[in-house]
Amino acid sequence: MVEIWRVLIPLLLAHLLVDFFLQTKKMVEGKSKEQWKSPVLLLHSLLAGVLAYVLTALWHAHTIFWLTALSHWLIDYWKSSRKDPDKPIFFWADQLMHLFVIAALTVWYTGTGAWIALWNEVPVMQSAVILLGFLFLMNPCSIIIQKIMSRWKLKEGVELPKAGHYIGVMERVLILIFLLLQQYAAIGLLITAKSILRFGGNNSKERMETEYILAGTLLSFTLAVFTGIIVTLVL
Repeated sequence: MVEIWRVLIPLLLAHLLVDFFLQTKKMVEGKSKEQWKSPVLLLHSLLAGVLAYVLTALWHAHTIFWLTALSHWLIDYWKSSRKDPDKPIFFWADQLMHLFVIAALTVWYTGTGAWIALWNEVPVMQSAVILLGFLFLMNPCSIIIQKIMSRWKLKEGVELPKAGHYIGVMERVLILIFLLLQQYAAIGLLITAKSILRFGGNNSKERMETEYILAGTLLSFTLAVFTGIIVTLVL
């Protein structure tokens, strides 16, 4: 049985090189303009197949070349033939289809037993805690920040009540955390970021906007740090 990483990593590397390093904006425009007749589309797909075959170095597995090249041609043709191929949804759909092909080829050459063995080695609880931390820092954290910041409305001539106080509290809490963790460089980064945001507020409206941005940034930063500490302690 071929080791799973022996196939998966080279296929992912080949895909990243072909799609994000060896493909220019002019090539993308050429594919969209000429679509299936485009020689760039053909060469791009063949290059994807060659790289996948060479990097995996499974010289008996010729289908890696043919399936990678053919799937690349079909997926890129589908994307380039859309009415507006630059829409983000088509980019994500394109990448997901490429990843599906990579996963399918990996299963084909390593067998389902390799995936089952890999799954058995995954620390499920630790992975779940890390995933929970990331999920919290996405939508839930954004909603929490939005609710807290909603007490302040940017109106000209009106100061943000106690904004300086809350900024100072969060700043001191973060500095204490970094000192306890001996992350002295992070303290320097925090002070630098605050200095940059503070600089340039000449009138009351600019100062109010700066305080609003600074409060939101520090709040987001504080929530991220606390979440990271909690996840680390649980693990």
